[in-house]
Amino acid sequence: MKKQFRFFLSKMTFLGIMLMAFLVAGSQTVIGQDKFPSESVKIIVPFSVGGGTDAWARTFAAALSSKKFLRQDVSVSNLPGGQDLRGIGEAFNAKPDGYTLVFFNPPSSPFAWYLHKPKWDIRKLTGIGVYAKDPQVMVARAGYEHKNLKDLMDAISKGEEPKIGLSGLGGIEHIAALLFSKRFNVPLKKFIPYNATADVVSALIRNEVDIAFGSFTAMQSSIEEGNLVGLAVAGQTERSPVIPDVPTFSEFGDPLLELTFSRSIYGPPGLPADIQQYLEKQFMAAQEKDVLLQARFNAYSIKPAMGTGKDAEEQLLRAITLAEELEIEKLLKK
Repeated sequence: MKKQFRFFLSKMTFLGIMLMAFLVAGSQTVIGQDKFPSESVKIIVPFSVGGGTDAWARTFAAALSSKKFLRQDVSVSNLPGGQDLRGIGEAFNAKPDGYTLVFFNPPSSPFAWYLHKPKWDIRKLTGIGVYAKDPQVMVARAGYEHKNLKDLMDAISKGEEPKIGLSGLGGIEHIAALLFSKRFNVPLKKFIPYNATADVVSALIRNEVDIAFGSFTAMQSSIEEGNLVGLAVAGQTERSPVIPDVPTFSEFGDPLLELTFSRSIYGPPGLPADIQQYLEKQFMAAQEKDVLLQARFNAYSIKPAMGTGKDAEEQLLRAITLAEELEIEKLLKK
């Protein structure tokens, strides 16, 4: 009887130990999940305040700060300059702990990295996600005499030299203009660089320049308000339902499919897999569920891209491959 009792006690002790171990392990898992984030998160935007990426980043920041997602304050820090590379370099060199992220848009910024070749490798950034596909659109100032692409090309072929606004030499808008010039055999010569797309829009409205390329989301409202005239949309074969009167470049013979932004989010190299996965999950959930983000997507008549971190990293590699295929160094020398 005593032996049976001792056996019963030992068995109960073993079960008790196992139960305690299970509870401790479970509590540690919960604690581990709650550790990140334990402080505010910073989003770096390598562009000026007021541009398309800045607007997207601030909407994401407002969404992610809520209790539904990161449950911590999310701030936006604008670090323009150096062809986007100043801000991206800051994020690249940040501690890989998930508290510093960066928004930018391949292939634009990788083009700049390819041309300027800083000491750090943009391809080593940790992808968090791709949230939107954003085509380029060619626009003209409202008072410009050439209101459609055919008239503009005819005028240029006869010797007219429009002033083209750029958000920096060597950026996506510059590449877009040069690619258009090459593909459509239209010589463009007078390039006027500014610090950001928002500055280019202002220059167009002030009649400082005649035409420009820019992202659809950055140009759309100015087109709808009549401050700019949409000439053609690149990177897609169907007209946008938001600005249906603006044709696509494909209607003139070449869709310029290379000229589409993949609006993406990245962290520093070496970001731990569990933190990357957590951020990826929260960014994707915000795209699906947050009212503010849904309103922004609906305003542009685009669907959330819902791209993974791997998708974002692949966009970097594709951009560099595209830069090599287009031989953008030669384009810029012409």
